[in-house]
Amino acid sequence: GAMFRCLLLVVAASSFPLPPSTRAWCAPHVRKLSLPVTGAAIASITANFSMDGGIGPTLAAPELSRLSPTTLAFVGDAVFELWARVATTWPPRKPANQMKETVSIVRAEAQSSLLRTLLEGEAFTFTEHELLLLKRGRNAAGTPPPRLERKGAYGEATAFEVLVGYLYFSDSQRLDLLLSCALTAISNHGHVTEAVEEPSFESLLAGAAGALRPGEDDDDDKPTIEDNIL
Repeated sequence: GAMFRCLLLVVAASSFPLPPSTRAWCAPHVRKLSLPVTGAAIASITANFSMDGGIGPTLAAPELSRLSPTTLAFVGDAVFELWARVATTWPPRKPANQMKETVSIVRAEAQSSLLRTLLEGEAFTFTEHELLLLKRGRNAAGTPPPRLERKGAYGEATAFEVLVGYLYFSDSQRLDLLLSCALTAISNHGHVTEAVEEPSFESLLAGAAGALRPGEDDDDDKPTIEDNIL
């Protein structure tokens, strides 16, 4: 009871500062759980995050640049699944059917197909920095599960999750636009297309980069992910 409520408050600390009295109440329960969540850790979290009224917290650029692609994908996976669960709540359906629908959206093959659709289309224009994140995310993907017929789908799904995680921390309005375009793409094209290797992911990235207008993207003020973490 008390320890569970404490954990909820620790999670909530990523969105807003906890009052001193609440932090004092949490401390003994956190120690009982042997968790490395101290007052200093909570203070660090609340100092680095801010809420801008969008759908996610804003992480300061120096901290965001230290997050690896795998960490961004870890967060992006959760964000996209929550979005999919919300998207499948209407029209109302049986819980089992809603879960089946959600899984059909978030599985690797579907995310890969969705990303390819967005790269080939004109609804969402990727910036140069976002294309770089996609490439690094694909390169950082681990070993795909044996069930996947097209092994490249896992890396492409990871790339999509990296972008979702990055935008969740950096630009909630941009993330909202990406997910809105994703919903339109799913409505128009379904959840997954046939497993094909062509066009290659590299050619899709190159095509999207070619669609950029001169001066459309300025990477100088964007937080970057260091190459040595891949």
